[in-house]
Amino acid sequence: MSVFLHAIWRSSSTYVFNKFRRDEHGTYCFYESFNNIFIKLTPELIEQWGPKTWNSGHPITGELYYTEYLPLLKKEGGVIGYEGDFAPKRYFPAGALSEQEKAYLIGLE
Repeated sequence: MSVFLHAIWRSSSTYVFNKFRRDEHGTYCFYESFNNIFIKLTPELIEQWGPKTWNSGHPITGELYYTEYLPLLKKEGGVIGYEGDFAPKRYFPAGALSEQEKAYLIGLE
């Protein structure tokens, strides 16, 4: 079974993410799964985004935000299955997810 939590920025979603990320019961978490950076995400960009890299107020965990996406990166950059219009069109979904969005999220499992 999959559970997806989606929240607006600055709403303590990183706190919740970090709690699930460290869960001892086998949860696997993906941070900001519809972030528009995923159209071009690379290992180098992953190294640039973490609680130590900007004044976010997030707890310093030593972990980068997008580490879980490393095995899902395409050679040319970007996350497998992520479409460029997911973020602007669907960040605040008004209805059911599209088949492309469902396929993308299932691919994260």
